Amino acid sequence: MFGEYGCLHSELNSYLLCLLPVVEKINGVIISLRRSLFLSNELLSTESEFALTHRPVACNRLSTSSRISDFTSISIQFLVDLLLPSISTHVSLPSGRIFLIIQCLGSSYFDSISWPFDIKWNECIVQLLEAVCSLEYSVSNLELFSFFWSSVYPAFKKAISRQNTKCAPIPVNLLSILSKIALYFIRLSNICFSYWSEHKSTIYLLDPADLFDLFTMNPSIDFSFHFSIMKAIFGTSSTIKELVIILSSSKKETSTVAWLFFVALLTYCLFVRTVNSFSTESHDDFVFPSFISEIRAYLPKQITISTISNLDPETIFINIAAYFDELSTFQARMLFKSVFVEYIGRLSEFICTCCSVSSSAQESGFGLSHTTQNSFLKPEDLCGSGYRVAGMLIRHCSMLLYSPVTTEGSVSSFEKLVNHFFLPRQLYETQDSNRFSTLNESNIFPCYVMESMQEQLPELTRGIAQLNWKSDPYLCRIIKDIVKIHYKHLGPGAIASMVLNSPTLDFRTHILQFATYDQIIYLTESKALSVSGCEQITYQRNILSNWSNMFYYYVVIISHAFI
Repeated sequence: MFGEYGCLHSELNSYLLCLLPVVEKINGVIISLRRSLFLSNELLSTESEFALTHRPVACNRLSTSSRISDFTSISIQFLVDLLLPSISTHVSLPSGRIFLIIQCLGSSYFDSISWPFDIKWNECIVQLLEAVCSLEYSVSNLELFSFFWSSVYPAFKKAISRQNTKCAPIPVNLLSILSKIALYFIRLSNICFSYWSEHKSTIYLLDPADLFDLFTMNPSIDFSFHFSIMKAIFGTSSTIKELVIILSSSKKETSTVAWLFFVALLTYCLFVRTVNSFSTESHDDFVFPSFISEIRAYLPKQITISTISNLDPETIFINIAAYFDELSTFQARMLFKSVFVEYIGRLSEFICTCCSVSSSAQESGFGLSHTTQNSFLKPEDLCGSGYRVAGMLIRHCSMLLYSPVTTEGSVSSFEKLVNHFFLPRQLYETQDSNRFSTLNESNIFPCYVMESMQEQLPELTRGIAQLNWKSDPYLCRIIKDIVKIHYKHLGPGAIASMVLNSPTLDFRTHILQFATYDQIIYLTESKALSVSGCEQITYQRNILSNWSNMFYYYVVIISHAFI
């Protein structure tokens, strides 16, 4: 291997070849030490305080954590020292130097150190990946490529996973570096996958489209990283051009790659251009590149260039719905609907996992509270964006997202959006126990959640009105629940807004009937309450006050209708 490089003499080569087995043995000892340190730490964390106080000082939790920290610091410095001359001069590494470095690190290095969120260490990884991506794919370089896929990539994927960042959040100043690393892995995937047929049994590979989808849309990955990598990819036209070239090497069908690209681009427009709080850097507004014709092959065939000419998400959804309406046959409509649900449904899953306010999401380990916990992402910004996207999808694409018949244990994308944003479980849990309470007594969500919910409620109304709400049992139930629950939590103004934004007279009348009927029931039940006369009068006064307010809003609505 080293004989190809004139800079290394034969005598030095022999010393290095003798050194490599020693380095590998040392690495084997190091990983055993690392595992024993972690095991000690876990055992200590489960012991009682009494047992801990009777342990020698050297064996307590603090000393174990200190040893782990020291070990990590030494491991970080080891890689930095290996790259020191190149870091200071920014000189590209030759393959012989890279080979020596990975042999010194050994396969156990990344298992033992995991993936530290140290800036200098991650810059070293960037430099290594940059050097590897500059190499030609050949048999002599196969070991280098294999090392990065078998040792470096799994550690990186674990580091950016939501499971890992719950315990170790990604520092904001490291996101751009991690995004560079991800982009280099996509480039490396392109290099290796071009020769997949030659070495498919000797090297672990990922399709470039799968890797792109993992980094941009997969809910298992940290959302702050998602937003950062989207900004890195779609922020400049040159990066998009490079991405299009890379995706052309994918073995997946062109239509699949097209939808993956389109959904990621749409998600970028919906979130990254609006949620700027994840970065302190100024971000120029994205202007759709002039090379749109070049990426035509990577857009769904049903999406014309005019559909996304300005990348306005709402216009895109309107045009998609219009395309669906123009399909003349049942088979064509069902085929497009299945494709739409498969891919745009992933956008629905993305926002539910990222922005859900439901307690059911929190208990399952996802949603707004988990996304923003120990994170610099502002919950009010992310919540507003999530509700805006949910409202937009329901209003314009309800006929595509809703399915009256689903398999056992599954729900449609439409139902998921309703459950996670408009009828979260907390609203049901407080409805019966506090059914006669005043509006101010119910503080189950922060103000920004209630404001976002009320703001997007008319969008939900418009979306439901497009469906078969008269005879579908599920739709009949959620209309009733929305009127009943939101009247209590958001007040009569929210119901009036729903009526005002209802597209048909039938639907408007339906909502009014539900609202009026519920108030009559409340008033009747309040008379039979086993409470003092003063409390009963207070309940009835609240009901009548809200009822009169509701009629006031109705008068306002009617007056607007005739202006």
